[in-house]
Amino acid sequence: MLMLESIAKEQFPGYLKDTNFIKGSTASEKKSNTETAIFDVVTLIQGAVDSDKALSGLFIDLKKAFDTVDHGILLNEIKVLGASETVANWFADYLSNRKQAVMINSAFSEFKQIECGVPQGSVLGPLLFSIFINDVFDLPLSGNLFMFADDASLFYTTNTHIELLGQMQDDLNLLYDWFSRNKLTLKCGKTNFVIFSKPAVKVNLDTFLNYNHQT
Repeated sequence: MLMLESIAKEQFPGYLKDTNFIKGSTASEKKSNTETAIFDVVTLIQGAVDSDKALSGLFIDLKKAFDTVDHGILLNEIKVLGASETVANWFADYLSNRKQAVMINSAFSEFKQIECGVPQGSVLGPLLFSIFINDVFDLPLSGNLFMFADDASLFYTTNTHIELLGQMQDDLNLLYDWFSRNKLTLKCGKTNFVIFSKPAVKVNLDTFLNYNHQT
């Protein structure tokens, strides 16, 4: 199976690229992809700051995203991208009949069937998650969306700071709804935003607190 995983990992990304299936900025396990995404983010931030624009970043954390991928939704996405029936059946077989157990010291639990999730630590895990999350880029988001594995970052540029919060809140509503429909859970306690500005620029935090209270 490991050899087949390696072959799929080498061939399938090329097919996704040729068909332009991946719609947005997604950094998976490849170093070059991650570095490119980081460069794009830094360039966006620097450009906005140099232009004296109001700029913010919204950083979203998903709860056990790789472990909660719905197999039915994922396999449907694989069919949508135009994979042959043989390829779709191979992925279905790859995800099925997997079991896991827990060992604490010398105690070993019973094996339980895995009903969802992509295999952690596998060579195909990040690729399958990228396919699963791909449709999120179809949302009419105001921010520029970047995916770093299972972490999402959005960046906003406006003329005033008060506009930033409105756009972030609207995008959060859209993302929360999309995550819920696709059986992913937003980890609210670890979802945060940052306001970027030059050192001489002060942001009135009371304005943000008042806006948040009113909405």
